Amino acid sequence: MRRAIKYIMIVLLLVGGAGGFLWYRNQKPEPQFVTAPVVRKDIIQTVEATGSVASTDDLKLSFKTSGKIGVITVKVGDTVSSGQVLATINDPVLNSEVKRTRAKLSAAQADLEKLRAGATSEQISVKRQQVEKAKSDLVSAQIDIENARTSESTTRQIYIDTALQDLSNAAFVIRFAADTVYDAILDQGAQASFETTNTSSLLAAGVNYDIALNEVEAAQDLKNVAAASSKTNDILSALEKMRSALEGTSQLLDNGLTALVGAIVTTNYPQTTIDGFKTSFNTRATAVTSSKTSIQSSITNLTSGLQTLKAAVDAALSAQEKASQAVKIAEAELALTQATAEPYEIRQQEAVIAQAQADVASAESKFIDTSVIAPIAGVITAIDKEIGEVTSPNETVIKMIGDSVLIIDVDIPEADINKVSVQDPADITLDAFGVDKHFRGSITFIEPSERIIQDVVYYRVTIQFDESSTEVKPGMTADVTLDTDRRVHVLTIPFRAVALVPDGSKTVRLLINGSPIMTPIVTGLRGDDGDIEIVSGVVEGDLVITGERNGS
Repeated sequence: MRRAIKYIMIVLLLVGGAGGFLWYRNQKPEPQFVTAPVVRKDIIQTVEATGSVASTDDLKLSFKTSGKIGVITVKVGDTVSSGQVLATINDPVLNSEVKRTRAKLSAAQADLEKLRAGATSEQISVKRQQVEKAKSDLVSAQIDIENARTSESTTRQIYIDTALQDLSNAAFVIRFAADTVYDAILDQGAQASFETTNTSSLLAAGVNYDIALNEVEAAQDLKNVAAASSKTNDILSALEKMRSALEGTSQLLDNGLTALVGAIVTTNYPQTTIDGFKTSFNTRATAVTSSKTSIQSSITNLTSGLQTLKAAVDAALSAQEKASQAVKIAEAELALTQATAEPYEIRQQEAVIAQAQADVASAESKFIDTSVIAPIAGVITAIDKEIGEVTSPNETVIKMIGDSVLIIDVDIPEADINKVSVQDPADITLDAFGVDKHFRGSITFIEPSERIIQDVVYYRVTIQFDESSTEVKPGMTADVTLDTDRRVHVLTIPFRAVALVPDGSKTVRLLINGSPIMTPIVTGLRGDDGDIEIVSGVVEGDLVITGERNGS
């Protein structure tokens, strides 16, 4: 009897153990979260760049006109004084310009003589023809106004009709896409049997589904208002809301597809069914993208398109005003031509003569610019041209350097340029002295225009040494670290813990009592060490989730 009881207990233990093993095997492992504490620390943001030392008076001198060099009066190493002539050219073009302006002055003086003598019959005839031409141009301008207004009205209605149709089409596309995702992975049947390794994407898809439906309903309401009013602003509001709904639908499809990628094949979800859903999701995504394009096209039509049409009407109105003024001017000129010269006409022509005299003086001044003149005292460092060579405007002929402070010009990429400001401090090392010797400087100038270097946009930034040093020479290679910003004793977390939500705000997940809690935050400065300042949303000591791994 004792032996029978022993056998029964062994059997019960084996059955219980097997059942426990099967139960444990079917349990999903709980995720293990990787966390980091919210701590207070200093955050520093820097930008690094490389350049070379130069003098602020490192000058490249050139002629202001083209021509053959006739004289070079200096050689490399010469010390020159300010205002010294360094080279000259002979320029027949400027010489011709002087002659032309002098001839124009003579013509103006002749016109004054004619004005005093009175108009001829031929001149009166020409003025009459100008009056008739101005009246004809006015009639054409009035016709252009009517055409522009008709085009504006017709095209505006086309834009409105197209936009309303695009809104209807987009609503259909969104609902179709949302239904497709819902039927595949979100309805009760799917939730009961669909399994995926990408659970976060599945949860996100559920949130995206509700958002997309709410957005499209709101967009549909705005579309109904717009259809009733036909007002541009109402239609644009509906289009913007529908575009937002389409963006939400794209997120829904993306998260749904990610969930499908991690789908676990089961009897209810064989591979063929999963593949079919993937194809369906991709097809819906293509339709959403196409609808986005249509919505954006309608937005463009109702903004810049209508502005272009209005500009055409405004231009036609302006042309009409100008044509009307031209008629008045032509009639006045005819009357003046038929009349004897008034004193003010004499003075007007005398003003023309004065302008011609100024042109002569300007041409003669430019002719003087055929010389290269030292703007400061200094030393000649290079002569890039020889006597007899042809030079072009702004083509360097002579280089010189003056006594001045030293600077470093560096090129900062557009991704970093907004971080730097004038007076930001700089730490400088020079290859000539090694990395252990540091110099201090600060930013003195930031070029407002871009420079394209190998298809990348850069901006030139000038750093000036804080103290002069006879050891530092122009041309030395410099490595510069710009201290662009810092925060002292602020709350920080790893940047990788921050998530961007569709509305543009930021969140983190806090681990509270073993569970992740989504919390909105406001961020500040992002540091070089991968941490970011937190302005609000968390407190010191909170644990933020930086990642997760499956439990074992």
